[in-house]
Amino acid sequence: MRRPHAPGTLPLAYLAVFFALPVGTLLVQHADINAVINLLRDESMRRVAWFTLWQAIASTALTLVIGLPVTWALSRHTFTGARLMNGLITVPFLMPAVVVATGVMAVMPQRGILAILWAHVVFNTAVVLRVVSPRWALVDREMIEAAESLGAPPWRVFTQVTWPAIRAAVTNAATLVFVFCFSSFAVISILGGVSTRTLETEVFTQAVRLGNTRTAAALTLLQTTVIVIVLLLSCTSHIDESTTADPPEPLHQRHRMRLRHAPFIAALTGTAIVITPLVAVALRSLRHDGAWTLAGFRALFDGNLDTVGIDITACIASSARFALATVAIAVPLALLATRRDRTTIAEQLTLAPLLISAVTLGFGIIVT
Repeated sequence: MRRPHAPGTLPLAYLAVFFALPVGTLLVQHADINAVINLLRDESMRRVAWFTLWQAIASTALTLVIGLPVTWALSRHTFTGARLMNGLITVPFLMPAVVVATGVMAVMPQRGILAILWAHVVFNTAVVLRVVSPRWALVDREMIEAAESLGAPPWRVFTQVTWPAIRAAVTNAATLVFVFCFSSFAVISILGGVSTRTLETEVFTQAVRLGNTRTAAALTLLQTTVIVIVLLLSCTSHIDESTTADPPEPLHQRHRMRLRHAPFIAALTGTAIVITPLVAVALRSLRHDGAWTLAGFRALFDGNLDTVGIDITACIASSARFALATVAIAVPLALLATRRDRTTIAEQLTLAPLLISAVTLGFGIIVT
C-alpha cells in the first residue's frame, strides 16, 4: 500500500487550517437558518439580495460581450500590437480594486450602477481571456474552413463548429466572473455610494460596524449558498469538439481579406475599454490645478502626509513585507499542489478560496 507523500499533503493541510477551519467555524457556530429566513422576510434585505444578484448577472453578461470578441481576436489571429494588448488587458486584474475604482471615477464622476458595471468589466475581461483563449486557440481551423467552403454563413460556423469546442471554457469563465462580481466589495463600496448595498458590503457593515455577528453570519450563509448553487449549475460536463491536439498557427490578418481589420478593431476596442480607467489614474496623478506636475509624487515623501498620520515609507514597507511573505508561502504550496500524483479533487480544492469572498474569510478568521 502506497503511503501518501507528506510534502504533497501540505497544500491541503494549509487550506484546512487557514481556510476551511475559519469558514467552517463561522458557518457552524454563528450561522442560523432561522436568521436566514428572517433576512429573506425583511424587505430591505430582499432588495439587497436582489441587487447583488442582478448586478452580478449584468456584470457577467457585459464582461462576456467585451471579452469574447477580444479573446477571438487574440487567440485566433496575429497582428501588430497583439501581445501588448494581451498584456494590457491582464493588468487591471492584478491591480487593487481601489485603483480601478478610482480610475472609473476619474472618467465617470457620477457614481452608480454604470460605474460598477464598467469596473467589473475592467477587472474580469482578463478572466475570460485567460480561461477561454487556450481552448479557442485549439479549435480545428480546417473544420472551420471546410464549413465556410460549403457556404455556411459565419453565424452557423460559430454555432456548429466553434461553440461546441469553447462552450465549457466559456461556462467556466462566466462562473468565475459571476462569483467575483457577486462577492465584489471594494468596487461596490467606492462606486456605489452609501445607498448601494450588496450582501458582501452588508456582511462588513453588520460584522465590523454594528458588531451583529448573527446577522453577518446569516448573510454569509446566504451568499455562500447562492455561490454553491451557481457552481453546481455550471458543473455540467461538456465534450469539447472540433479541437486539435496542437494549437494551429495564428492566422495573420492578410490571409483573410474580408476579416482583415476585424481582429485588430475587436482587440483594440476591448483593450481601450479595459485600460482607460488606469490611464485616467496615471494622467490625474500628473495634473494639479490644470497643469502638468510631479507635485503629487513629491508630496508622498516631503513629510506633508505625516501631519495626517500617514507614513508612506512604512506603508510601502508593510505592503512589501506582506507580498514577500505571501509569495514565500503560496509559491511552494502551489508547486506541491501541481504534482502529477495529486488527485483532481485535491487540485479543485485548492481553488476553493477563489470562490469565497475576502470579507467572509476575514470574518471567519476573526471569529475563529
